[in-house]
This record gives sequence, C-alpha cells and structure tokens, in this order.
Amino acid sequence: MPEKPKRTIRLGQLISTHSVGGILDIGDESLICKDISGAQWGRDKELEELELPRLSIRLQGKKLKHPKAAQNGFRTHGSKVKFDRFPRWLFCPNCNRMHFIDSVEARRLKGKIPVCGNPRCNSRFLVPMRWVVACENGHLDDVPWERWAHSGKKETNTCRSKKLEFRENKSKGGGLASLSVKCLECGAERSFQDLETEYALKSIGYKCRGKQPWQTAMDNIQQCSATPRILQRGASNLYFPSTVSAISIPPLIEETAGNLESDIKNHKLYEYLMSSDEINMTIVEMMSDELGCTKEEIISSIKNEGMEISSWTSAAKELAQEEWEALVTPFQDDQFIAEKIEPVVNDLDEKEILDNLSVVTLVKKLREVRAFRGFHRVQPGDDSKLVPPDLGKGLNWLPAYEVYGEGIFLAIRNEKIEAWLEENESFVRKRMEQLVKRHDIYQMAWLRENLTPKFVMLHTFSHLLIRQLTFEAGYSASSLREKIYCSEGDGFDMSGVLVYTADSDSEGSLGGLVAQGGKERLIPLVRTALKRGLWCSSDPICIESEGQGYKMLNLAGCHACSLLAETSCEFMNVFLDRGLLFGTPEKPDAGFFSYIRNTE
Repeated sequence: MPEKPKRTIRLGQLISTHSVGGILDIGDESLICKDISGAQWGRDKELEELELPRLSIRLQGKKLKHPKAAQNGFRTHGSKVKFDRFPRWLFCPNCNRMHFIDSVEARRLKGKIPVCGNPRCNSRFLVPMRWVVACENGHLDDVPWERWAHSGKKETNTCRSKKLEFRENKSKGGGLASLSVKCLECGAERSFQDLETEYALKSIGYKCRGKQPWQTAMDNIQQCSATPRILQRGASNLYFPSTVSAISIPPLIEETAGNLESDIKNHKLYEYLMSSDEINMTIVEMMSDELGCTKEEIISSIKNEGMEISSWTSAAKELAQEEWEALVTPFQDDQFIAEKIEPVVNDLDEKEILDNLSVVTLVKKLREVRAFRGFHRVQPGDDSKLVPPDLGKGLNWLPAYEVYGEGIFLAIRNEKIEAWLEENESFVRKRMEQLVKRHDIYQMAWLRENLTPKFVMLHTFSHLLIRQLTFEAGYSASSLREKIYCSEGDGFDMSGVLVYTADSDSEGSLGGLVAQGGKERLIPLVRTALKRGLWCSSDPICIESEGQGYKMLNLAGCHACSLLAETSCEFMNVFLDRGLLFGTPEKPDAGFFSYIRNTE
C-alpha cells in the first residue's frame, strides 16, 4: 500500500472556498472538510483567537478563531483539520470496477490513497466518482449507485449488490447517455442519461437522508423534506460559502461594547441563565458584579440572543457605516493608516471626473478579519437555510483569519448621483425593473437588502477600476478585492468603493496599489478604466443584453468587460450593468459617466 501523502491547505481557502462542507480536490483525491465541533479543527490550544470586537459583537458575541498555521523557525508543523474522503464511491480507471469506502475501510487506510483490489488490474490508485447528492437544505451524500443500476429494469429486482462497474460506451458519443453503471452480480445496468434531471432520485424512491457525509447514526440527524438532486462534485452550485469581513478601524467603536457582549456570552453562568424559562435576577446580579456592568446590559444581551446568527443584514450595515466614517475622516493607529489626498487634474475631462468625487483616501495599511458563517447548497437561498460551521451544536466560536493590506477609497458625491437619477428616471427605472424582478424571484436578499440603481452603478464602477488596476499596479485579478459602501435614507447616505489588496503576511503588501493612487496618477487611471469599460469585445450583444450571468442577474456585464475573480467580488459577480455607467446605443447620454463617451 502506498505511503500517506502530505496534504496542505492555505488558511484563506480553509475559511472560504474549502471550509466546512466544501469539497477539496488534491491530485486525484476528493476530500470534504468536517464541522468545527469536537476536536475536528483542533483542540483549544491548537487554535488562535483573533480580536475584532466590532465584528464579534455583530456575530452574537462569537469568538473568532483559526487553526495555527505552519511556520518557518521553531514551529514547522501547523494544526491538523480533519477531512473525510468524499465521495466514498470510487472507481478504477483501468478495470472500471467501483469501490465503496465505508467507515471500516477508511480506518484501515489511515489516510492513505485506496488502490484497486482486483488482482488482475495494474492500476495504482482509485479515483472518485464525479457525482454527488445535494439538497437545498444544505445536505450532501453519495449517489446510491446500487439503486440506480437496478432501477433500469422494468421487472422487479431485489438485488442490491455493491459489486458495480462504471462503464463508458464511446459509440453513443460523449454525453451522459454514453455512461452507465452495471451490477456485476445480476447484470442490471442503467445509463446516466436522466441522472442530472431534477427528479431523478425521486423517480427511484430515494429521499434525502438529512445529513452531511461525515455524520453517523450517533449524530442528531433530522428528517429532511427537500427533494435531493444529483450534481457534479465540481458544480458551482454545490457549495456557496458565506463569509463576512470587517476592517479594524481606530475609533472608539473598537472598544468596550464588543468586549462586554463577548464577556457576557462567555460567562460560566450564561448558558444556565439562557436555559431558564424566566430571567433569574439573582444570576443576573451575580454576573453584573463579576463583569462590572449593569443588569440592564445583561438582560439586553439575553433578549438579543433570540436573533439567529444568520440574521445580520442590519449588522452588516452598521459595520459598513463605521468603516465609511473612518475612511471619509481618516486618522491612524498601528493597524489602520490612511490619508486624504487632493488629486491633480490636467484637463477638463479629468476635472469632470474629480468633480464627481467627494473624498479620495489612500489606505496605506489596513487589517481585515474574515469570518466564515456557514454555507448553502444548490442555490444561495435566504439565511434560514444557512448551515452553520458547527451544524447547530451551539459552539461559541466561528472560523476566521486576518489579512493585512492597502487600498484606495473613492467616495462619489451623493448630489451628483441624485441629479443623474432624477434626469434619467425613465431609463434607469426600465433597466432596474428587470434586475429587481429576478432579485425577488430568486430570493437574493442575502446579497443586498435593497437593490438600487446607485448600488449597481457603484458595483460596476468598482469592477472596471479593479480590472484596470491589475494592469497598472501589477497585481493579479484575484489579489484585489472590493468593498461597496452604499446606502440611502435614515439620514446616512453612503456612495463609495474601496479597492484593496490583503494578504495573510503580517506586513501586508508593498505599496504598489497606493502608488497608483498618487495625486498625479489617480484620475488618469480612473479615466482609463472608464474608457476601457465603454466597449466590450462582445458588443453589441453585451450592451444590448436583457440578462446574463448567474440567474441572468447582470445586464451589460460579462467576462469580457466586467466580471472578476470570485474571491474579488463581494456579490458573486452579479448586479452589473455598464448601461448605467455609459448609457446604451439608444440612450448614449443616460449613463452616470456618459460624458466619458462624449470626450472621445
């Protein structure tokens, strides 16, 4: 049997794309990350806690932790996070025999790659099947291949043998109809032609088992009424991680409020207090004395506990408002160094761009903490279907990691946006109607509470700016990220974008992005970004599109002109429209930046 391979994963992947419930492909292996309960992410001493009270308090006082990473020097081995082999159905690429790795076989392997047991086969390793079962409630399981193989016969067949063979008939082309599973005991066989249809599993009487692949009969598994579907394990809709982030900023926001809430929830008597039907004032008074806070603060914390961790739309708005204030009126500390600048312009074209900006801030150093809230499957529904990283076991921490970097912040004048919206009300309303309708149909409230034309315009502008900065600053597209600051009403209007780079290295990046924001370089860079966005290599198809991208939630925005790497965009590359920036062939003057077109 071969040696156990060395498997490593970057911390950024572990907290996002390959976190709890996510599938990780390493070579020919397919693994899935287990939940954070028990010691599956390491014991307490193997976890490092991050401090960012303003984020922790919005996440119900949860602590933010991550496994210790491998380092050079005295500690060379990082913490071990447990992954399971998934799918457990594998096949031999040489003899095509299928093998099911059950818990007994997994313990025997001890992490080694399984090999084919056929003595007449020269194959070295087994490879995983490409299909899995998932449902909208977040559950995941193996495809019941033995049932699928025997469901093709018209007569009743009671054979449930797991001695199967994965077959390919090249004479039937390259589609699913050319693939099949055959039972080596009774000869039953069925092709994959209907495998990925919505009701394929329902047609063979299979129901969702309401579990994750690593869960056993010992876990508290609840019944699931959702219709399971068969998806490819690399499908984009198999796993939607939900991460939240906050920037460490200097104001008093970072002080006692967050720490007090966390101290209350982590007090040894808090769980006992929460388990009582009525508030025990004796316990409240004891906690008040020990923590040095008022009884009202403790009672308020108890009442707020009724809000689930996933219900945090208003909390996200509060986080954004605090960061907005720090960016508009910057001052510095050891984790946040920012400076307002007055860019220089050289001609009337550049002056018009500058007139639209109210604040330009160069962030020379920033610290961001990113936390993993959970995940969705099949489609990114509302937060009521969010699967938390502890699978609802009530743990008091969330996976998180910190990054350091630099950025450029641009605030656009609200009065300019309002004047544009009023002057082009009919054009804007007509374009937004399509997006808002789809936003409501697909329940996309988790992406943006209120989908407004101002947000779509800012989001598209941010993408064009990032694409240009990849040429000017030398960073790869996946190295840059965006934060959109957009709100209106309630006496607090935000209209701005922060483009930044962030790395897990303690020193962050090396100033290449801030250099592009220099007084004499910034406005020419913005003008170039806008001019590049005027046309797309897919025009006129792109600019005339009535819907494209995920769930058709983009209008004039595609891979050729606007889309970014998934890690760069806050909103899954949706809600983009160059039409709101530059107008359309029918309405060339209706965009917010249409004057760029007029100066060509």
